[in-house]
Amino acid sequence: MAFQIKGAIVGLDIPKGFASVPAAPSVAVVGTAGSTEYQYEIAAVGPNGDSLPSTAGQVTTGNAALSGTNYNTVTWTAVAGAQSYRVLRQVGGTGGYELLVSTGALTINDEGQYTAVAYTAASAIESDIGTVNIQITPGAGVDGSSQQAGFVTVEASAANLAPLQTGSCTLTLSQP
Repeated sequence: MAFQIKGAIVGLDIPKGFASVPAAPSVAVVGTAGSTEYQYEIAAVGPNGDSLPSTAGQVTTGNAALSGTNYNTVTWTAVAGAQSYRVLRQVGGTGGYELLVSTGALTINDEGQYTAVAYTAASAIESDIGTVNIQITPGAGVDGSSQQAGFVTVEASAANLAPLQTGSCTLTLSQP
């Protein structure tokens, strides 16, 4: 039984179901400053779920009683492929982050108007799949050093898979 593979390079682009990780947001205190620490993270939402949260943007001089005159402005940059964003907040530098609001905007004013709810961040394994490139070299030896009839060398590389520690790939050949 013989298999024939035509072509030298095949690029396989796996659609990104999860958006890329946003950059850390900037946070500015508006109104009367205080001594409360606020940390904010942003998760981008793609067609199949959330990205990993950004690194935190923070202020240490926030007002303890947020209001329409004393609030924190949180701003972030757009992420390609994001359909919306989740703004996460931690108060006082301890405890977990809570979901403050989901929005399509790139800025919010945290005036204390949101009811924060528990939020479980996406894990690294669920995040951006990225692009996998496969190179097939017909007739190359296993070590790539010589031509051997009946052999193919398959090399795969992937971008954006750094968080993964292990994985596997299955190549299925079928006779035309």
